[in-house]
Amino acid sequence: VVDKNGTLTAKAADSDGNPQYMVKRWGKDGEETEYFVNPTQVQPENASYIDMLAYSTYLDLTGQTKNGFGDFLTASRGVNGDLTYDAESMNTKMDFKALVKEFMQAQYDAGNLAGYLSFKRFYECME
Repeated sequence: VVDKNGTLTAKAADSDGNPQYMVKRWGKDGEETEYFVNPTQVQPENASYIDMLAYSTYLDLTGQTKNGFGDFLTASRGVNGDLTYDAESMNTKMDFKALVKEFMQAQYDAGNLAGYLSFKRFYECME
């Protein structure tokens, strides 16, 4: 799965059977950086953008959400669309759970029930 920041999330398992997701990032200079994340260890209230790419993909692939990855990408931009991520901030820990809750409420306030319910399911999986 590729997002606008040039990241790719792929699933693998380590030797103990724990899920490991490799998230690749390609910089503007073409340099590739790989991150390995166990999505079952991610705490959305204190996670990086990289962590959440793996976590939201994991929720989709395990059937817990239908559009967790897409919902994460949308909510990660912030309600006003003013949040961006670069090479320095991709690993900064943030409260993504609060971002999703804020975006979920914005969908409700706008009367977008389908959007609200999708974000609500994603939010509930974080608890």
